[in-house]
Amino acid sequence: MKPSLPASYEPQARRLIETVINADANVREGCPADAYLARLFRQNRAYGSKTRRLIADTVFSRFRWRGWLTREGKPADPATVALAHALDADQIHPLINYLAPFPVEPLRGLSLTKKAEKLVAVGAWPSPPEPEQLVPHWAPQQWTTPPDMDAIDYEKRLITSFQERPAIWLRFPRDTRDTGLRALSAFGHDAVPHPVLASAASISRAISREHAEHPSVPPFVFQDVSSQCVGLIANPQPCDRWWDVCAGAGGKTLHLADLMQYRGHVRATEPRDKAVRELQRRAQRQQVHTMIEVLQTDARDVASGRMFDGVLVDAPCSGMGTWSRAPDARWRISQEDIPAFTALQRALLQHGARSVRNGGVLTYAVCTLTAEETVSQVRAFEMDHPDFVPQSFIHPLTRETCRGHTWILPWQGSCGAMFVAKWRKEASNVSV
Repeated sequence: MKPSLPASYEPQARRLIETVINADANVREGCPADAYLARLFRQNRAYGSKTRRLIADTVFSRFRWRGWLTREGKPADPATVALAHALDADQIHPLINYLAPFPVEPLRGLSLTKKAEKLVAVGAWPSPPEPEQLVPHWAPQQWTTPPDMDAIDYEKRLITSFQERPAIWLRFPRDTRDTGLRALSAFGHDAVPHPVLASAASISRAISREHAEHPSVPPFVFQDVSSQCVGLIANPQPCDRWWDVCAGAGGKTLHLADLMQYRGHVRATEPRDKAVRELQRRAQRQQVHTMIEVLQTDARDVASGRMFDGVLVDAPCSGMGTWSRAPDARWRISQEDIPAFTALQRALLQHGARSVRNGGVLTYAVCTLTAEETVSQVRAFEMDHPDFVPQSFIHPLTRETCRGHTWILPWQGSCGAMFVAKWRKEASNVSV
């Protein structure tokens, strides 16, 4: 029987349902859910940390399970919001019990099959829903299966990974991780070192800015393991000159500088003002701003006269690899958006390639899994640029040798997915 709960929950329940409906409307218009929530919390400073966490967890859970809980054209209702919360929960918040027309139990530890059966038991479905319903209908036709995997097994593992929240990963500057873990432990954070990546550690809960920027804590960055693998594959050397073509807020830019042992030069190009300011703030805090040249511009507008030892093209993409951490992303992108991303990636690759010196390397990365943006993009680039030869490298997580390109997959490290390719430019034999 459903427990009796205070009537004071009613206005809180209404606000939660309203927030879920507004988040869905924002996502339909192309606004990321985290941006909507950040704006909401700025406008409602009275929300405590527990209230913010309940709202954020419920919003993201509903996007994660939307394919099982939403009928096209129908707004959020109390029952489906409660079920979304339960599917990801270790324990049920009392407000969720107020929302649900039936007793709610936490379902987080169950398999997808068992979760589907629970939805049948409470009357949400007449028969168990299929895993494929958790992703857009076009997705399975778009992603490409690695050659060493069975297609059916790959699809099953991929969809399962999309429904699991990955770990929160930090990257510490070289040789400071142990110091950082001790400092965070003093603040009550149980950070766990990554078993393979020497600078990475995971945490179970958010770190306040006060703790993150405390003098005793080395200036780490939040950076997913898959993103950290990109820098390791690029493998810049001390005294190199590198260009990070799509720098964003600078996670990979700073990683390049760290791998270069803070000797050399990194150019970072990024058109968005907010991202540039964050990159500059991070570089200043890590005291590497003197080796990083930040240009607020579209990389395609930068003259390609200067030559670099390495160029990293971490290109904008459809973002399929982020669907576990940002479940709303799967509903913001459509199949029709992919050709535009593909054209942009190709243009950035061609522009970046013109700035790689003979003997230098070009690294291409996208946090997606579609064939058009990964293996097809690689084939097209190699046809147009025979002087760029695929390079073998060691997969940072599996330690296997990769021939020219690889996938970083969620089950390899409780992380997002990434595709990475690498070439070395050889001197042209053509005489002019």
